[in-house]
Amino acid sequence: MRYLLPLFLSGLITACGGGSGHSSAKPPPVPVVTLGPTLTMNPENATPLAGELTIETDLPTTLLLRVSGQQEDSDSWNIKFSGHRTSHSVPILGLKSNSSYTLELVLESEGGQAAEGVEGIAITTAPLPTDFPNIDVLVNKPDFMEPGYTMIGQTGHGWDGGVAQRYGIILDATGEVVWYSPELFSGIVNRLPNGNIVFQSDDEIREVDLLGRVIERSILPDELYNTLHHDLHLTDSETYLSLSWESIEVNDYPASDSDPDIPPLPAVIRDEPVVEIAKDGSVLNTWTFATMLDTNRIAFDSLRESPQGLDWIHSNAVISSPSDDSIIVSLRHQDAVVKFYRSGQIGWILGTHANWKAEYSPYLLTPQGSNFSWQYHQHAVTVTDTNTLLLFDNGNHRASPFDGTTPAPRSESVSRAVEYAINEDTMEVEQVWAYGESENIFSDIWGDADRLPSTGNTLIAFGGTVYENGVSSADSGFGARHARIIEVTPDTPSQKVLDLRLYNTNQELTLGTYRSQRIPALYPDDAVVSY
Repeated sequence: MRYLLPLFLSGLITACGGGSGHSSAKPPPVPVVTLGPTLTMNPENATPLAGELTIETDLPTTLLLRVSGQQEDSDSWNIKFSGHRTSHSVPILGLKSNSSYTLELVLESEGGQAAEGVEGIAITTAPLPTDFPNIDVLVNKPDFMEPGYTMIGQTGHGWDGGVAQRYGIILDATGEVVWYSPELFSGIVNRLPNGNIVFQSDDEIREVDLLGRVIERSILPDELYNTLHHDLHLTDSETYLSLSWESIEVNDYPASDSDPDIPPLPAVIRDEPVVEIAKDGSVLNTWTFATMLDTNRIAFDSLRESPQGLDWIHSNAVISSPSDDSIIVSLRHQDAVVKFYRSGQIGWILGTHANWKAEYSPYLLTPQGSNFSWQYHQHAVTVTDTNTLLLFDNGNHRASPFDGTTPAPRSESVSRAVEYAINEDTMEVEQVWAYGESENIFSDIWGDADRLPSTGNTLIAFGGTVYENGVSSADSGFGARHARIIEVTPDTPSQKVLDLRLYNTNQELTLGTYRSQRIPALYPDDAVVSY
């Protein structure tokens, strides 16, 4: 108990009448442990490095824990949980694999008395699974990074039938695994302000904690069963925005993206509406793009087949704009980001002007500045604190059908994070920041870019990297695709403070991440962690 004594010394002296003079007051009673302590690792069979500690006392007490690693001082920390209660059930988070720890407990009553004879608990964690992703730390400068942990929604699959095990992963500042789950994070995943995570699974939206325990379920109606995809955004009104799909018949859809003289044909295309869902699972609003946009306009990949029809727009991100309650959506197969209002009226269109009919000209943003370049096949649009637009520009093709340019070869393509400032009064757009050209990484699928609140750094996920410096991922020994996660400073030029590579050595398998996030803490807000 030598670690904990200084934290309680002052309170104990006061409670025992320290100082000169004598007191006839009866000392406060000493709390007694009536049950436990018991530590259950992996309580929901979903989080192997997380545990739940339970203990009960006869008097209300606060709980302070000391987790002591046997390898180095950096593996030791205190957790102080707020509130006095007789029954404690708290998470144990942040443990590393294949490691040993000692868990010490101090329970203190409202009168300042500590329970006596509380036994410590030994913890030994298992090694990571044999099919766990390889993680290489290429650059690591924790002093310059945004504080917190990197949460990776990791996915893996093979194009020829092979399947890689999917894991959700959380890394500490040095790139070491401190949490993972083979059950969670396999689809749409976001972290909520309360520290829990939310994701969609077939017929419901689930909120779970980092023990894998379900906190809240939103059962979806039959029409949304297994249709939500790509994003799940919690609005300020405590509703969810997501993306669905429906099949639309059109009479004259382009039959070629290379020859404009080939006549259009009737076709079934896949529209992907934005849906707004209440916490009880009911659908509040639906906005279809077939009523907003030109169903005859295509970009490269708009002719790709899907089970629901030709993949016309491929929406992949949706957010609510905090300034005017509008909605912003990324349409990958239109090379466009579109802002629209709840009335269904378009606000603006960010993207190349190629192939838009004249009626859409008033909504097309006009580029400004000599350093400007459009985004192509983008992901993960967000609005920053300075009201700029930040997104991940995958950079596929960097051309449009019939615009007179030749699509870039994949081996010469480059992805980047890019930030645009939009003037809605003049309908102009300026590129104010970008990072990625110098890295020469091409992530043809997936990707993310997040502006971090404390440092102003940007966390970038090249989520489905297929080429680095013109060399394919498979030829480099990193599987069919892999992930690079890079954090850079806001300086000009930006400095790299974190660079991770996640990969699988099987050349037939894709391993990557749809998105990654920097989360400030593992423990709930009512816990104070100190090192």
